[in-house]
Amino acid sequence: MRKKFPYLQLGGVGCTLLLAHGVSAMELDWSAPEGCSEDGFVQSVEDNIQRELEELALERITVTVTELEPSDWMLEFSLSESGTDTSPSRTLTGSSCSDVSRAGAVAAAMAIHSRISQQQGAERALPAELEPEPSPAPDGGKPQPGAEPSSAVAEPTNVSTPGPPYHFPIQLLVFGDVSLLGTPSYGLGAAVGVLRGRWEAGLSGAILPKVEIRTSDTLGMRVGASLGTAFGCLHLGGPPAFPRACLGYELGVVTGKGSGSGFRVTRQQEAVWHALRPELGLGVPLGSGLELRLLAGAAIALGRSRFVFDAGRVGHETPRVSARGSVGLTWVL
Repeated sequence: MRKKFPYLQLGGVGCTLLLAHGVSAMELDWSAPEGCSEDGFVQSVEDNIQRELEELALERITVTVTELEPSDWMLEFSLSESGTDTSPSRTLTGSSCSDVSRAGAVAAAMAIHSRISQQQGAERALPAELEPEPSPAPDGGKPQPGAEPSSAVAEPTNVSTPGPPYHFPIQLLVFGDVSLLGTPSYGLGAAVGVLRGRWEAGLSGAILPKVEIRTSDTLGMRVGASLGTAFGCLHLGGPPAFPRACLGYELGVVTGKGSGSGFRVTRQQEAVWHALRPELGLGVPLGSGLELRLLAGAAIALGRSRFVFDAGRVGHETPRVSARGSVGLTWVL
């Protein structure tokens, strides 16, 4: 059974593992978020090099694990041994603590194996007079030639660092507009998307129920809209909150119908609305896979339309720019 090494936990954030080896000791400096244990890393390194870490002539292995954002982790490690400089650090990324621990262990095992090969080559190059005296056999027989006992060292498997996984956000939202319908209006919407690392793309839709615009005591118009948007977003940072910048293209239909008295023709009119939608947003995690998202921006019209009463009297004209905002709950699958 493989030996389990004791370790000292420091505040749930990091730990230092001391491995006794004669009068010297090897240290594993492990720094990681709470819940990200070094056990899997140590086990995987030992499995790859087919040795226990306490048998190695290293002074220190330094490992730092950082959670940059959900599903985006980074591991950095370096090695050092007596009489040599610390090796350059290596950095790997993955979607979880276990992913980067596994990939980091493979890379560390390869580096350790390379150092072992260098040590063995240097020892073989020593002059014969500097070689250690042969030690007698344990049974008192003839001493064996002074050579290091062979040990099988397995070549670690060369695996590529896994990229960030795909996630699928589903959102229900309350949508607000300032002037598309001629007056502030509110509606409901939904969105679906694909999230990978810091990038997200998706589709959303919203309905603004009809509101009444009065042009006089006797004339008015009821106007509503159905809107769809294709968007892309870049997540700018985090945690604890995740700001993002988005740009979308909005396409929809605005409908209007006159109401009241004083005109001869009553008919429903429709106009195609399309616009660019730059927005800034903020995501606030509420729990596992659940997030509150806030968005604010503008719709910049790429065309304008008029809704008229009979005889050319204008009841409503779509704006050049309309302020937008939304708040919604998002499930990230």
